[in-house]
Parts: sequence; structure tokens; C-alpha cells
Amino acid sequence: MAKKTKHIPEHQFPQSVKDGVHVVSQENFTFNVPQDTTIPHRDDHYLLLVSCGGVVEAVIDFDNVKISEPFAALISPAQVHQVVDAQIVEGYTVSFNTELMPVELKPVLETYFLQKRFFSANPQLLKDIVEIIKIMIKAKQKDRPNHLHVSHYLLHALLAMIVNDIDVRHDNSKGNRAKQIEQGFLQLLQLHFKQWKKPADYANALHITVSHLNDTIKANTGISVSTQIQRYVITEAKRMLYYTDSNIQEIAYALGYEDNAYFIRLFKKIVGVTPTMFRNRFRD
Repeated sequence: MAKKTKHIPEHQFPQSVKDGVHVVSQENFTFNVPQDTTIPHRDDHYLLLVSCGGVVEAVIDFDNVKISEPFAALISPAQVHQVVDAQIVEGYTVSFNTELMPVELKPVLETYFLQKRFFSANPQLLKDIVEIIKIMIKAKQKDRPNHLHVSHYLLHALLAMIVNDIDVRHDNSKGNRAKQIEQGFLQLLQLHFKQWKKPADYANALHITVSHLNDTIKANTGISVSTQIQRYVITEAKRMLYYTDSNIQEIAYALGYEDNAYFIRLFKKIVGVTPTMFRNRFRD
């Protein structure tokens, strides 16, 4: 077991990349980065992985993922991940700074990939995605005066195509207003989960009643607002318990709980074991 710290290791976006978008063609999927991706870590940026075939094994927030078909996956800055093995003939990585994530696409992308981890792209969509990435690589190689705008526009087009595919897979019977509320809540949750623990905090920010928020979220996801908040917090707690040496009280406080005993009870309710038992089980 590697030595633990007070903080989860974080890989930085390459300082040499000035336009905020780093595109790499991965021959045999040998990760061309200065950091060791086989060690659990977070990124301070988004990472889009695209595989045209082969096998990838990874661990993403304690989920062991093995993908043996063409896929696209988006890793968000909050997620702790590591590559276990990769045997892919053709693949691509697109790293990009957080400020380049379109606000209107962020809730859909982050929510989908936090839950599903990856999606199997249909052949035509995969072909289109790869073509856009190849154009991005070509534009960077030529380093023309407007290549920055080209990179940003193509990135946004690429993400929008993925969102469109996600929307097609989801239940299109949901009303637009219900979708807006769900996306607004999830975006606020990602930003404020350490401070806001009550459904009323989110309802007030969305200018709707608590009952309307809860009814909408429950209808769309099958999970109540309170449970969504608790699960999001506990996911971060699990990351900190496993990847850092912070004690239980420090973790509870960092996640917005001054009552350590309450945090322990909540963790056991969601996970089934106490924080200490969880840490010992995964480290032994």
C-alpha cells in the first residue's frame, strides 16, 4: 500500500498547453503523460477517453470497470481513478480545463458519467467523434493564428454530440422544465455539497418550493433530494478515507459536519459499515 497523505494526489493540466485543450492520439493506449496514471489520483481538469476497440481496465471511485468494446468516457475533476491495464490499438485522450466545460452541458455530462462511467458509442457517433478529434490534432499541429478558437469550438461540438446521444438514450417524456430543475439541482450539488445539506438550500437557489424540487427529482431519478445529497457527500468521504490519512473527525469537518457522531451514523446508514471499518477493509 502506497504511503497516504492528507490530500488525494492531483495531476495538473500541462502548463505548456496554452489553449486549455490537450489532445493526444494514443497508439496502443500508452498514456503519454508525465504522471503515473496507474496510481489513484484526481485531475484538476476533465479527461475525455475515446477507444475504437480493445480492452481497458480501470478503477473509478471504487468501481472496477472493464470495457471491451468501443467507448467514450468522461472523468470529472472530483473523481479518483487509476488505470489497471489498457490494450487498445487506437484511442484518444482529450484533456481540457474546467472553464471550457459549457455550463449548459456540464450537468448532463457529469451526472451521466458519474453514474454510468462510460457509454458504448454507436459506430456512426464514434466515427464522428474520432473525425473531430483528428481535426483538433491537425489544427494544433499547424499552429495557425486561430487554432485556439478552432480547438474550443470543436471541443464544444464534440461534447454537444455526446450530450445529444445521452438525451436520446434517456426518457424523452420528461418535460423541459423538469429536466432544467434536475440539471440545476445536480449542478448546485456538485458546487455546494460540503455546505448545503438541506433540500431547502437547493430549492431556494432554484426559486421553487422544497416539495416541487423533491417531487421533480424523485420522478426523474427515483431518488429523493435528501438521499442524493447524502450519497454525494458519502462518495467524497469514501475517497478521503481510502486515499488519505485524515482521521474521521477531520474528514467529517471537511465535508461540513461538526457533529462527528452524526457523520459516522450517516456513513453507516449509506455504506453499511462505519468509516473506520470501511477504511480497514479496503486497506487490508
